[in-house]
Amino acid sequence: MGAFAALALSAFVALSGCDNHDDVPWSPVREGYVIGRAITEDNEHDYYDRSQSASDTTAGVYVGSNFVVVGGLLLLSVLLYWQHKRRAKLEEGFDPKAPLRDGASVVFGRVETEDRGPAVVLRVAQAGREWQYKGAWNHAWEETARQQQQRSFVVRTSTGVTVRVDPPQNVKIHGEFDRSERHDHAHRTQVFEIKHGDEVHVYGALSGAHEQSANAYRAAATMPVLSATSFAPMVISREKPGETAQKRAKVFRNLGIGALAWMLFAMLVVFNSYTVLALTADVVPTTIEATRTWRVWVKPKNSPGYWRHHYEIRGSAAGRTVTDEVGYSMYQLAESGSIRTVPFLVSTVDPEYHKFGSQPHAEGGRLAIAVIGALMWLTIFPIIALSSRPWYAKRKLKHGGAGTIADGDAREAKLVKR
Repeated sequence: MGAFAALALSAFVALSGCDNHDDVPWSPVREGYVIGRAITEDNEHDYYDRSQSASDTTAGVYVGSNFVVVGGLLLLSVLLYWQHKRRAKLEEGFDPKAPLRDGASVVFGRVETEDRGPAVVLRVAQAGREWQYKGAWNHAWEETARQQQQRSFVVRTSTGVTVRVDPPQNVKIHGEFDRSERHDHAHRTQVFEIKHGDEVHVYGALSGAHEQSANAYRAAATMPVLSATSFAPMVISREKPGETAQKRAKVFRNLGIGALAWMLFAMLVVFNSYTVLALTADVVPTTIEATRTWRVWVKPKNSPGYWRHHYEIRGSAAGRTVTDEVGYSMYQLAESGSIRTVPFLVSTVDPEYHKFGSQPHAEGGRLAIAVIGALMWLTIFPIIALSSRPWYAKRKLKHGGAGTIADGDAREAKLVKR
């Protein structure tokens, strides 16, 4: 949100401008010699105000690229949102009381182990570090090693049916860590356990579904067995069915809303004139009636200042007065009366939208915003999409935040109490 607010502020400054020239008087054009040169689509960009405007081709590329990039990310957000919502619906709609069938299956129930010990134990060692930047402390925990142990156990379903689960070495476990074992200030181990009595759902390949026993161990030789499939790892999850998929869907829903908001902002605010003229304008021959010029002092940061000159023409187009800034060469021709008729784009819906030339073009500052916006979304989208994944979907367990390690410990302690 901070990046978007900064961009919006930059857009406001760039679009509003800071020079007020309403009090600059107009000078009627002189009755000079009208040269035979005509303003055409091929040469009109030579007469634009190059300090303000880009050619129609350049503007089209920049504006189009912005919408292609952000529109593509919007489409990707919609597809991923639909994918995760569909997965959530499938998980939530699964009937745990449905009869077991051989093949790829999901088994719901409670974990039972013969010695009532944990069936799966994952231990992730982490090293912490803290640093200070511009007076603010930050900290991070990074994985240094992990160790996982698993053994066979039984899942008893709500109907009393027992299934033996044989987890492979690469079994995936989903859920929150059970506890953190602190060794010293900057070293700890995060522990995750699938314990006796935990309610889980397990995804794998089921065999022997016709052997459905109500006794866990006396009939172990004939009870159904769940093992890893040939095409996907086994997953043992303590999460509520559909919960993670719903969270991921919400992430991509918000990204999609943000991308759509940016596209509307760009279309209706940044490129409002360009959009209106591109969709609704006609080329109207315009008779130049007056010109004016003024200058503005510009002082870039860490650079010497300079005067920026502006030139504007005013004319009559189909009975309406139109104005626009132009380049110095166009101003000279118009002020001297050498060219009296030029093309203007005038919107058929709202004639207040008009611009010199026969093709829509945009100011350089607006095009810069288009580039910044596209780059911002190309950066923000993958960062949010990847960082919002649950810990088990990442290669290594990493996290951190503001404050020192002690501050992070205090926040985690408050969450545990809740």
